[in-house]
Amino acid sequence: MSAHAVCSTCVEAPAVVVRVDNATSTTSCACRACDARASQKRGRQTTSRVALRPPSSSANDQLACDVCQMNPAYVICHEDRAFLCRGCDVSIHD
Repeated sequence: MSAHAVCSTCVEAPAVVVRVDNATSTTSCACRACDARASQKRGRQTTSRVALRPPSSSANDQLACDVCQMNPAYVICHEDRAFLCRGCDVSIHD
């Protein structure tokens, strides 16, 4: 079973970025084409973007926590622009 994010706009293509609206803090996943269209419409200054890694066929290829560098990433902290494991997320945001 392959788990990957799908574009929130076209609901067909694999997502390559997470877009965060700086005014409302709403997030959405976007494929390359929809990200380019949204950037042309709204401009990049109104949106923060976090790139996603392409899906891997290797079960051992997990994104590591940016803080401890040992545990797999559990959540994206948009404010810190970091991937965090559950333990680091709780210790930082508790």
